[in-house]
Amino acid sequence: MDIVDNSYATVASPTVTMGAVTFSFSYQTTTGILGSSDGDGEQIYVANPDGADSGWTIAIAANDVADLWDGSTSSFDFNDPTGSGETNGQMTIDASESVVTKGTCLSCTTGNVTKGGSTAFDQGVTDSATLMTGEAASDDIGDWTLREVSVSQKIPAEKPAEAYAIQMVITIAAI
Repeated sequence: MDIVDNSYATVASPTVTMGAVTFSFSYQTTTGILGSSDGDGEQIYVANPDGADSGWTIAIAANDVADLWDGSTSSFDFNDPTGSGETNGQMTIDASESVVTKGTCLSCTTGNVTKGGSTAFDQGVTDSATLMTGEAASDDIGDWTLREVSVSQKIPAEKPAEAYAIQMVITIAAI
């Protein structure tokens, strides 16, 4: 599993750019796309060379459940549902409208390769979100890509307008 460009070359420093917001006395929601098709060509790529015959799953999580969106003068949670996520900050990953395609494999199909759903992070309860799954009935040898996963973040009121960052990790596991 890797993050690659349209030529299947590894992207050295993949990013998701969230929409800009300004200072507000109310909470705000910003959105971005993981694996966009808008020219940067970043996509999640998975290859199964016959090593996970019972299937596989790809998930995203923070490096640590206690991590925060860090700015130069302020920070806030990505996984606190307090006040419907509006009080302290909550991220939602929605893979339900994403795009799954076969990779370079000529004979494989996307049959039994499914997209994840919509998942809101909740520290200690929901610490990861499934992005894509290759069911046991999926091709044992093949490769696939995933693009256009929606990422939204509720930002608490009165946060300074500055650049914030959080490290996330994407993992793959055989089922």
